Amino acid sequence: MRARAVVVGLALVGGVGCEMAQSPARAAPGTAGAAPRAARELWLGYCASCHGADGGGTPVAPMRFDAAWRRTRPDSVVRARIVTGVPGTTMAPWGQQLPAAEVAALVGYVRGLGGG
Repeated sequence: MRARAVVVGLALVGGVGCEMAQSPARAAPGTAGAAPRAARELWLGYCASCHGADGGGTPVAPMRFDAAWRRTRPDSVVRARIVTGVPGTTMAPWGQQLPAAEVAALVGYVRGLGGG
């Protein structure tokens, strides 16, 4: 497995930052329509450094993706948070790095965290 460099805990004014120092490998240019990378690989590459491998949270992002959280947030909200981030928080926008199919895969993955 390739090692990924992740920078966690960057000090920012008003909070703690979390970002990827190196993005996970991307599909080769010109492969539009190819199956998106496995959702778990996307989660581990883009999200787990802040949200934890199992979505249980970390000191940087203590969010727990439990049933109550999932029940009160439609897919459109989850998708928007992935794409645009959450201003005023450490949730970075990933819309420029992830194609729509990969965002959709992550939305589905989040739905399965914490017992589905």
